[in-house]
Parts: sequence; structure tokens; C-alpha cells
Amino acid sequence: MFLHDSTHQRAFTSERAVVEQPSVRWSSETDGAVWSSPVVADGMLYVGCYDGNLYAMSSETGTLQWRYQTGDRIDGSPAVANGMVYFGSFDRNIYALDAKTGEERWIYGTRGIVRSSPTVKNGVVYIGAHCRTEECNAYYDVKWPETGYLYAFDAETGSLLWQHETNDGVISSPAVLDGTVYVGSSDATLYALDAATGDILWRFDADGPIMSSPVLDDGRVLFGTVSGVLYSVRAKSGDLQWSFDLNRSRGGGVELSPVITCSPVVSDETVYVGSMVPGDEIIGKLYAVSSANGTPRWAESRFAQAIGSSPVVVNDVVCFGAHIFGPSANVESGLYAVDSDGSIQWSITYDGTEHNGFGSSPAVVGTTLYIGSTESHVLAFDLA
Repeated sequence: MFLHDSTHQRAFTSERAVVEQPSVRWSSETDGAVWSSPVVADGMLYVGCYDGNLYAMSSETGTLQWRYQTGDRIDGSPAVANGMVYFGSFDRNIYALDAKTGEERWIYGTRGIVRSSPTVKNGVVYIGAHCRTEECNAYYDVKWPETGYLYAFDAETGSLLWQHETNDGVISSPAVLDGTVYVGSSDATLYALDAATGDILWRFDADGPIMSSPVLDDGRVLFGTVSGVLYSVRAKSGDLQWSFDLNRSRGGGVELSPVITCSPVVSDETVYVGSMVPGDEIIGKLYAVSSANGTPRWAESRFAQAIGSSPVVVNDVVCFGAHIFGPSANVESGLYAVDSDGSIQWSITYDGTEHNGFGSSPAVVGTTLYIGSTESHVLAFDLA
């Protein structure tokens, strides 16, 4: 599922992964940009696309196995469990398909766009819905909904088990652990809900809308806001442990805050998170802070115009994509690997006039890294 598992933790050790300059194993073309993050299960790769299709490919060769057409683009990533694949679409529906054949199992219609990625735990599908950003508003033929929802469905039948209403859209993807669901909302609140009933266990009021998906690590919940603050709160109580304001590293006179939309990752007592830093020159920046207290360790800003891709860590190397917002002769986009000290170990960069880069988050299985491209491809890279 999105960000590997129900806790969204993505730090791996592989004896065979050298993580040197990678080579392309295969590249498969789609009919639209791929911002969805690929999921690999049982020899298959599943990914959504702006052409409205969910693609199923061989993870070994990239050969298309089947595709399923929805009514609009797919931003979120699928989840695979018990022989089924689950995902949402901008057509306002949530889908469950047979993972081998693509045959439709069930559909649930919501009132709003579904950008959230589902999480499946103990036979239940958890997924957010509704989006009120300006980008989403262009897709509504009527006034956008003023509320958002987190839904819980029976994974086999699609029966609605419960829904929790928030005061704005839920783009964030839920994390689940020990009977609790954690999810952020654009109403600037992180919610902890009872996984069985949807009742609120606690809520944490953040400084701004939450599009970042929470990560569970060692009794804490980590997430960022579009106002540029990274938070760590206690998973049991919602009490604040620490916060790190990305504006600290910019000095005075800041008019626009950095934006965090990706999810952080924790490895070896360090939290890594990407951002978009606005200004006269828009830059993508990667930050490393202490997981114990949020003390900054380093920040690097050589990565296109934004890091919306949620990083993964392989053998202490941080891998992520970066993208630009339109053709530019002055900036490159690319796929990057950064050591724990902030130095770039390798990069695969593209001319900004020809390639907008990677907004998809990488998935790593064994010694292969999979990622979707804004230039209508899914790629597999060998890391060894």
C-alpha cells in the first residue's frame, strides 16, 4: 500500500542493494502523467494515472497485464490485500478490483474527489475523501463540499462500517496501528480515531492544513503542514513532543512559508522531509532533523522546485523524486539519492524544458526502485 505499510514507515536494509548509480531495468508508457505512487505485490505493480486508468504491470518486466478505466484522473496510490486492489479517483468513487484480473468487485460513491490513498488493516479499508484546493475546485461542476470524510469499509463487501466527518477535505492517507487510525485534514487537525467505531480518541490542532500522511514510529506520529511545520506528537495522547518550523532556516523577511505535502521518513534517529520553498526562485529542499527533539541537522536545496515525493531510506541512503511546475530552462528535475550527511550519492536529472520530473513516491522491493513519472511512464531502476 502507499508508503509501504499501515504505519507508513519506509526505512529498509538490503544486503544486496549497493545503492550506487542505478540503471533502468524497464520503462513502461502510460497515457497520462503518473503522480500516483506504485505498489508492488505478488509479482505485479499497480499504479494510478492522470488518464483515469489503474494500471497493473509485471513488476519484473513492466508488461501491461490489465488496466481499469475510471471516470477521471487518479492521484492517490492503490492498496493491495487479500487478492484485491483498492483505490480512489477524482470521479468521486472508491473502487475494489480483483488484483489478478482487474474485475470490479465493488464501488462506493462519495460526494467529493478522492485523492487520499487507502490503508487496509484487519479486513477494513480506511480512506479519506473530498478536496477543497483550487486545483480540485476546477473538477467540481457545483460548489465544492464544505466537509471531508474518513471512511471505513468492509474490505470484502464494500459495506460502509463508519464515517467520520471533518471540517475540510481529507487528502492525507490514514495510518493504522493498535486499533487506532491517524489521519490529517485540511481543517488543520490531526485525528486519532477508534479503528472499530470511528470515535475520536484525541485531536491535535496544527498550524495549517495537513496534506502530509502521518508516519508512526516508536510511539509517535510525525507529519507536516502546508504552512511548513513538521510535528511529532505522542501516539497515545496526541501531546506535542516537538515541532520544527522550516522558516527557521530562512532568516527574517519571509512572506511565504515553505510547503510540506509529502510524508516524512525516520531512520537512525533522523527524520527526513521534503518541501517546496517559495520565493523569487522556487526550490525543492530536503531537511534532516533529530527524531528525539526536532533539532535541525542539515538542509539541502538542490532539488528542482518541489519535493512532493515521500522519501524512502535504503541502507541509510534517502531516495526521492523532485519536480518542477512547468517547462523551465533554468532548473532540472530528477530522481535523487542523498547520504545521511546530506551529500548527494547519485542523481538522475532531466532538462527542465523536456521533463517535469517525479511527484510519485518511490517504492523499493529488494534491489529495485519503482516510481511514476510526470512524463507518462512508470520506471524500474536497479540499485545493485
